[in-house]
Amino acid sequence: MKTLRTICRILVGLVFIFSGFVKAVDPLGSTYKFTDYFNAFGMGFMSWAALPLAMLLSSAELLMGISLLLGYRMKVVSWAVLLFMSFFTVLTFILAIFNPVTDCGCFGDALILTNWETFWKNIVLMIFTLLIFIGRKNFPVIRNAFAEWGVLSVFFAMALGLSLYCKNHLPILDFMPYKTGTNIPDASTYPEGAAIDVYETRLYYQNISDEKISEFTIDNFPKDSLWKFSSSKSILISEGYKPPIHDFSIQAPNGEDVSETIKNTDDFVFLLVSFNLPDADQNGLMKANDYYKLSGIFDDVQFYAVTASVNSDILKTVKNLDLKYDFGSADEIALKTIVRSNPGLLLIKNGTILAKWHSNDFPEIKDLGSNMEKLLKDYPFAKGADVKRMWTTPTGARNDIYQTSLEYRNIQNDSVATFTMDSFPQSSDWVFVSSHSEKIESGYTSPIKDFQLLTPEGADKTGEILQQSGDVFLVSTLEPQNADPDILEKLNNLSMTAASLPQGPVFFYGMCGLDAAQIYGFTDSFITPINFCSGNKSFIEGVSGKGVSLIHFRNGKVMAKWNDKLIPEPNEFRNSVQVATETNKIETFIMPYLLEKMRNSLEEKRIYILVLGFLFLALFIRVFFEDPFIKR
Repeated sequence: MKTLRTICRILVGLVFIFSGFVKAVDPLGSTYKFTDYFNAFGMGFMSWAALPLAMLLSSAELLMGISLLLGYRMKVVSWAVLLFMSFFTVLTFILAIFNPVTDCGCFGDALILTNWETFWKNIVLMIFTLLIFIGRKNFPVIRNAFAEWGVLSVFFAMALGLSLYCKNHLPILDFMPYKTGTNIPDASTYPEGAAIDVYETRLYYQNISDEKISEFTIDNFPKDSLWKFSSSKSILISEGYKPPIHDFSIQAPNGEDVSETIKNTDDFVFLLVSFNLPDADQNGLMKANDYYKLSGIFDDVQFYAVTASVNSDILKTVKNLDLKYDFGSADEIALKTIVRSNPGLLLIKNGTILAKWHSNDFPEIKDLGSNMEKLLKDYPFAKGADVKRMWTTPTGARNDIYQTSLEYRNIQNDSVATFTMDSFPQSSDWVFVSSHSEKIESGYTSPIKDFQLLTPEGADKTGEILQQSGDVFLVSTLEPQNADPDILEKLNNLSMTAASLPQGPVFFYGMCGLDAAQIYGFTDSFITPINFCSGNKSFIEGVSGKGVSLIHFRNGKVMAKWNDKLIPEPNEFRNSVQVATETNKIETFIMPYLLEKMRNSLEEKRIYILVLGFLFLALFIRVFFEDPFIKR
């Protein structure tokens, strides 16, 4: 009997340790499961307690499992395990019968069991638990009470610390289908010959004589006139194979499906995931502005942001935080599965997840040095930026939404009233008068929406600058009349140098904060071949501050940008024009830095895993190589 009790103690202890550990490394997963339970049992008001309960549950399971393995406080832990197993055995029986939650979450996402599998697992464990409980007085005392409670308290604190770390970062062990290294297309594939879902159609007919509704199948439904068809439904008879990833579906802001683009492009894709925007870490959302800017600066970068929040929350968040990007939509459960952070960031290439970051660990792009800091500061006129692409509405962008108002006159009392398309009157008492459309929601906002050049005559030169096939230079200064005369003279010389270049015409434009009359006054006092135009003052100040900037465009892309004293001399200017257009690739520019950050994060997780491994090795040696049954 002693041997049987020992086997039961060790088996139950190992199960509790495994169950507690996989929950401790994924506290948010357990939080979501607690929330599902609360909602299923009409206790949604308890959702606030989901996270602390998740952390306490995993720590308590680890504590009970370690106590059983060590043989510490056996009388107390026997009662604790019996009460624990009794409660969850009853709960899983209810879940198995009524199925309000499809997965109990007993082993987190490390091992998924159906409700009936969980119930029978608990029945087996309950037998072992009862044997432990019945023989609880026969277990020897290993240490004195103070020593045993001290050791268990340390383990409990460590379990809570592990949960807290994994909550504030990503799980040190990722059991999700979207873990780093996963190829999303491969994980979404159905193998040849895989079983498929089998459904059976049920038909419901009403008997004309007694009006009772009966159920039939496709093979035996009535065909005589005594029955009238009522309704039908399809019932899942047997569930087929589901690939690890079967819910990767992302819609752009306008509803267009961009899932295949994200999975199959050979560009680097930054995917920002925030399942709930009102509860998201605002610093993380604002940091993502830098990653969005990278997609405009580099040719091999794409950026997508996705959420399950409603449209009003999206618009409110974008406005309040001054976000430069918009959000597409996806299923909330899928987003919670992709990354355990709100928001979280993924780096994907060719469908493979290269890296994942918690919002607390987003890499700081500015840490790359002054060159990268300058690129971000100069955006949208950073070197390599495709301004022409920014000028056009991208695929999948949100559309403007308009509401049409209709005015009708009542011929009875000669009054005029306004109606919408859904509520206009059909009566002959009303006569249509007029209609007008009003924009009620703005769509895509270009990062260069305020970039506009108007000549003193009123001609718009913006498109001409961005669509020129050759080289275009743009002088940006808020108040040219107050600019450094030496810099203005240098710009004049450069414009004349440009006119003499052998490769063809090079165009010079000026963008300033003056109106038409002021431009005429300035150019009367300062003779220049530069075609000065009026622009948006705040935009100009953002580009050149209080000084002067010179921006070199070629085919709508920024080749170079110089500020004030750094504006080149004629020889450097000629070399700039003669430089061939290069593709701006992130892979050679900042990818080593991003991957180094990811490697550091992985090494940190390995250290935690190594420490935990040593602890469990010590626990194993203590249980199996020392004699825990002799009272010392």
